[in-house]
Amino acid sequence: MYLLAFLLSLLSSTVFAQTQNPVQYVNDHFYQLSTYQKDYSDYQEKYQIHQKFSAISTENDLINSTKKVFLSRNLALRTYLTVLRINLNSHLDVHPQTSLDLQTQLKNQEKWLNQQKQTIDPATTLDQLQNIGKKFSNTYLQIEKIINNSATQNQINRQTKIYQLLKQLNSDIQQTPTQKISEWFTNIDNQLEQIPQFLQKATSSSYYNAREELQSNQVNLQQVLNNLKTVTVKIYSP
Repeated sequence: MYLLAFLLSLLSSTVFAQTQNPVQYVNDHFYQLSTYQKDYSDYQEKYQIHQKFSAISTENDLINSTKKVFLSRNLALRTYLTVLRINLNSHLDVHPQTSLDLQTQLKNQEKWLNQQKQTIDPATTLDQLQNIGKKFSNTYLQIEKIINNSATQNQINRQTKIYQLLKQLNSDIQQTPTQKISEWFTNIDNQLEQIPQFLQKATSSSYYNAREELQSNQVNLQQVLNNLKTVTVKIYSP
């Protein structure tokens, strides 16, 4: 019954708790995200003031605020990439090569974001900061693709692991002698056969299509688990 309890907890986990995430990585991300939101609000205020007065003092304030928001944005993004990279450790045995490749890509982008401080700090004009912003926007297209691929792969790994455990649990329960067991498990076996098809579609789909496939598959996994719970109760009831 330990396996059944484990599957229940795995299926009910949230986005940031889908895996055995070290808490400090998640906390660090939310802290940096909160800092970025505050800095962005300050930037908007400084921008409006400079638009209104166009003075040297307001320009300097805007330059400092822009640099600050660039740095906190990069930190918020870097810590999010770290969370994704650590998440992929949890079910690394499912698709190890794909997960390791994505972890390498994430780590490279984390390194790039860290290095941007050396470019942002020396900037002294709004034109320089505008160029830095354009370079970030171009690079972010690649980062976004890696984020989407990593988030999708994490879901695929997690659902594949759940599928494997459900098959094991299904097999274990079917070893219990009972006259009606073949009737009870017909529907469960059929449901289990459909799950790899959803996972295969998600693997070869775009991010948004993969997300839909994985959401549908999550419902199937939950249904299989619910059916196994019902069968288990019937088998072990007095």
